[in-house]
Amino acid sequence: MDAIVWRLGRHVVIACGDTLRDPQVAERAVKARAGLRAERDQLLSRVAVIEGVRGALDLVDRATVELLARPPRQNPRARPGTGNSPR
Repeated sequence: MDAIVWRLGRHVVIACGDTLRDPQVAERAVKARAGLRAERDQLLSRVAVIEGVRGALDLVDRATVELLARPPRQNPRARPGTGNSPR
């Protein structure tokens, strides 16, 4: 609660332990926080990559829909009466 009252922000490390029996309680809490932040940063970077891929796939889908909606182009080299394939 004091962290909120004193507006200590993100730099607070809250540890629960008996510092008389185990003086490294705070040090382990700081290391755990660093590990959690690194894991969070890694997950956020993966999310950013996934969002980028989804955006690219969405653009490909839109382009595909637009291309399929267009009428087919006539082949300018096609011979009359022989279909669309040139010989």
